[in-house]
Amino acid sequence: MLIRKLKEKEEKNKTRKLWEHAFPEDSRKFVDYYYKEKCRDNCIWVLEERQEIYSMVHLNPYLFQITPFVKDKETRIYYIVGVSTKEEYRKRGYMDRLLQKALNSMKEEGIPFTFLMPAREEIYLPYDFRYIYDKEEYTCLVMPTFQSLKNEMNGMALNVYQGEEYELADINKAGELADFAAEILKQRYTMYASRNEDYYKRW
Repeated sequence: MLIRKLKEKEEKNKTRKLWEHAFPEDSRKFVDYYYKEKCRDNCIWVLEERQEIYSMVHLNPYLFQITPFVKDKETRIYYIVGVSTKEEYRKRGYMDRLLQKALNSMKEEGIPFTFLMPAREEIYLPYDFRYIYDKEEYTCLVMPTFQSLKNEMNGMALNVYQGEEYELADINKAGELADFAAEILKQRYTMYASRNEDYYKRW
């Protein structure tokens, strides 16, 4: 078994079949987006034999502002996703080997930390991963009159919240939106993922 890092986008696309089998809940639209956008600059470690991929780990790069330590300078951080092994080859230690390789590669690169959203906590505890927050979920009820207005305006209706009026962001103002978000994040957090114009245009 060979462990190696995929560099070319064409090679990275070979992992798509495993992704689709491992994460059937992901829509085709999302997977199309992921392999078009995120695989441009991410790093994928695979365990393979005779050009057949058995396990994979994706490291997606993000630029973080970590103000207490590196003021006004962005730090490269990797978000671990796509951790998976072909079902018939699980429980053979393949993923352990891959994760160890990926973590060591980040250490050699000088990456201060990494993060992920675990499917199950017990998988990552042996690698010293710990929960850092609980995700809160809210349900917003939309008034029928507001929805009707939104439909009439083809999605360009005004949002109303606590008596204040807001204009929906336009893709042509993505740069302004990025600047606005940066100011809010800087005021509220000492560490956060940077958002630039391209980030908002993607969404």
